[in-house]
Amino acid sequence: MQITREELTIVLNKVLTQKTDKFDLDVIELTDFIIEFFYDRKSVDDRCLGSHDRDAFYKLDEVGIVSSIHRSADSPSLNNCKRSWILRSDLIIKLLNGSSECNEPENNEFVDLYSSLPSDVWEKD
Repeated sequence: MQITREELTIVLNKVLTQKTDKFDLDVIELTDFIIEFFYDRKSVDDRCLGSHDRDAFYKLDEVGIVSSIHRSADSPSLNNCKRSWILRSDLIIKLLNGSSECNEPENNEFVDLYSSLPSDVWEKD
């Protein structure tokens, strides 16, 4: 599903009111920044980003708007790219439909993992 500029602006307004002091761009500039990278592609090669752009992508990852994916160096589809970025359209649609969650996992697998460990695993020998 294609996300419009207006929809992305609405979601960014929603997300950025929850996460203050993340970006030095206003919402419209940030919307245009994202669209500039994703208007004609599904993923962005990390090697194409300058340091300022990469910093913005990491901040967008923190709020859940984009996500990084790691591919093996022998992946022909990304020309040996080890990291690329994707726009989280699924989350953007959820936020448009009224969800208030930004980056929360559906289930907390890490808590389940730690709670399943025996208590003596943390003891030093």
